[in-house]
Amino acid sequence: MTQKAFLLKEARTPLVPADDHPIARPTFHQIKIKVTVAGLYGHDQNIRDLGIFLSKTGVPAVLANLSTGMPRYSSLEAAASQVDAQRRLPS
Repeated sequence: MTQKAFLLKEARTPLVPADDHPIARPTFHQIKIKVTVAGLYGHDQNIRDLGIFLSKTGVPAVLANLSTGMPRYSSLEAAASQVDAQRRLPS
């Protein structure tokens, strides 16, 4: 699966639009969120312009750590949720 994103491919350069950035699969104790709105703030500009934090994350990097959206589950998690819900039903 892929997603639309603006990628920082190199410090001190403009963000690059991408329509096919891969979506990571959630691991144990994680959920996937379908982001509907993401905001860019001053620290995002500092990351882009000054390269702050890029030594830890590397590039390409996706900025905007403040976002909102709806949970999306993997098929395994959805199946587990359904089984759990059925266990809680009165017999």
